[in-house]
Amino acid sequence: MSSRTSFILMVLILGVLLWCTLGQALSFPFVNFDDPNVIVENLAIEGLGDGHFRAVFSEVRDHAYLPLYYASYWLDYSIGGKEPWIYHALNLMIHLLNGSLLALILIRLKIRPFVACLATAVFLVHPAIVESTVWASGRKDVLSATFMLGALLCWHRDMVVNTMSKRTWIAGLFLLAALFTKASVLVMPLIAFLLARWQGRQNPESSEGKRLPGKPGLILFALITVLAVAIHLAVASQAGTVGASQTDFFDQVAMMLAALGRYFGNIFLPRSLSLVYFWPVGEGLGGWGYLGVALLSAGILTLRKFLSRPNLIGLGILWLFIGLIPFNNIFPRFAGIMADRYLYVSLMGLTVLSAGLMQRWQKGSSFLISRVVVVATVVVFAWTSQHRAVIWSDSELLWRTTLDQADDAILPYLQLGQVYEERAQGERPSLAQSMLDEAGRLFAKATQIGSNKRERSQALIKLASLEVRRGRFQNALGAFERLAQTLPSELSEAEVEELDHAAVTKATALAGLGRFEEGMRALARVGNLSSADREARHNRAVIRILMADKKLRNARSDEARQAAVDSYNQGLLASRKVIELWPDYEVARQDYVNAYIAASWLKDYHIDITKLSNALVKDFPKSGRAYYLRARVLRDVDPDGALRDLKTSVQLDPYREEPYLLVVQLLRNTGRNKEAKLVIDKGLRSLPDSSRLKSALCETYISFGYHHKNTQNLEFAAESAARARAILPNSVAA
Repeated sequence: MSSRTSFILMVLILGVLLWCTLGQALSFPFVNFDDPNVIVENLAIEGLGDGHFRAVFSEVRDHAYLPLYYASYWLDYSIGGKEPWIYHALNLMIHLLNGSLLALILIRLKIRPFVACLATAVFLVHPAIVESTVWASGRKDVLSATFMLGALLCWHRDMVVNTMSKRTWIAGLFLLAALFTKASVLVMPLIAFLLARWQGRQNPESSEGKRLPGKPGLILFALITVLAVAIHLAVASQAGTVGASQTDFFDQVAMMLAALGRYFGNIFLPRSLSLVYFWPVGEGLGGWGYLGVALLSAGILTLRKFLSRPNLIGLGILWLFIGLIPFNNIFPRFAGIMADRYLYVSLMGLTVLSAGLMQRWQKGSSFLISRVVVVATVVVFAWTSQHRAVIWSDSELLWRTTLDQADDAILPYLQLGQVYEERAQGERPSLAQSMLDEAGRLFAKATQIGSNKRERSQALIKLASLEVRRGRFQNALGAFERLAQTLPSELSEAEVEELDHAAVTKATALAGLGRFEEGMRALARVGNLSSADREARHNRAVIRILMADKKLRNARSDEARQAAVDSYNQGLLASRKVIELWPDYEVARQDYVNAYIAASWLKDYHIDITKLSNALVKDFPKSGRAYYLRARVLRDVDPDGALRDLKTSVQLDPYREEPYLLVVQLLRNTGRNKEAKLVIDKGLRSLPDSSRLKSALCETYISFGYHHKNTQNLEFAAESAARARAILPNSVAA
């Protein structure tokens, strides 16, 4: 069998193994960890036009400049839009490609194909790679590794013959691509140095035992890395994430040593993997820290031995260490947070180490034992990875599992709370209320365990936003008062943006309490260039309309009424400008129509409000509120059309009481009390605690009672009155 055929067969075997282990990921949805920002809400990946190119290659997203990472999603979108299985499938394919490239490197290192296949299988199904491959937004790990391995392969042949050809320049381009896919591959020149040192040992006659093979390529790699890191540092400095950890140096060292111990533990015994590892500040070294000290000492000794007598086992061990150099994120924003995805490059070193051990033990009984051990390891790893992947099938399961492993970290509390907050939308009110209560408990807990001002501020913003949604405006303002006392002295650009969004939330709370002027002052901090500008403009328009409406209701003279009308018109004009700038802004469109309905004094009112309501339903056909608003417009001119819209509204949004009440009103106006009762019964099944629906049902029974009384059916009249009193015992009419 030719070497090419054997390699293709090896790739097929590895592909089947990967599919059996992680193929289930194709049925997984997106999760609420970066996926919404990176994929779902990212307009830049939705095409290849000039605007999309500029957005990907010129914008800084999430405090980093990684254009090729985001550009890779163009391929996914062109194949299947925003369907999750496409993104998961391409991640798995890229991971399989990485395994194939790694196996090819092993073969170039004179490892037998069978041994290379077994060693690569360890990397391919290791439980620690699940996060990078099964998580749709984990693309940066697998794709940057592809470019890195491609660079090593392109350069390897020039390194062997100690020349510099176009292959070395291509390798440099691959490295540049890798660095702008994920910055942590800056360790690649160190790995290349180890490979060159090992190659020099293999060919002492060509290198004279002294010269380092491939030296021009190493210099090129170092220059490219320095340039890319300088760019990343400049971006991070502008975003305010450089030196933002606020952790004492010795505490930081202790956490890094503990992380080193924890990571090595999860490389060789991956039992307690987690999306987040947390090491509390001020805890000292602890067990993991002392293990980290021992491992660091062993690594230094291995390096000394490798430099004098290079071997594959030493190469694998050092690759493990090198891959962990940026393990706490090269530009840390929060100290003490580590994750499985930082192990991706290191696990390639485990593959080299496994191949080196099998290569050494290729005689006698150790030959069989070493291969049986590796096969057993692959089977155990594959089984563990298969079960590990399941937690990525659901956001709640993901964060509950993470919380079990890192109950002192703030991130799981915030993300799990967000899960409940999002799932409460569209749920039955009682269930939605319990979900929001749980989200509030999690956010409140996060405000207590935050290890620094930045973390506590982030939690307080989440808590305040939730309280506004629940209508607890005074509680929200209390959270904002705590936030003002907690804010760090220096803010990054991202944190300034967060405070802009918080200002919009605070303005909503103030408006809810009738403190309109204070709400407008809160919005004054949001500028036109802020990401919160759209919401701020919308809030300003809404508050202007609310202020004018209050003046209109309290007007006692024609002059006061006209002044209120003028203010109302100005609010409508401001709201119209918002929807002209952002025609897909659904909430603003709905609020504009809702406000316009009350402005019956406007010229061409009936024509305009009909056009606006029809356009709203056309543009948002799945919005129950859109149909409800059009029904309000049609109620007097086309009651049957209004009833059709209201029927659609309650189908799309069964947990909003206004459509039910309007249906009942329209039916009772035409004497169709029996139909009205059926509608109320349906509404009470969805909203059993609605006092307004209960009151409407009581009024309907009273109508039945008067009807029976007028027709001399006194027994039925008394029964109707009794049912009305059972619903509302204090009803005078009943």
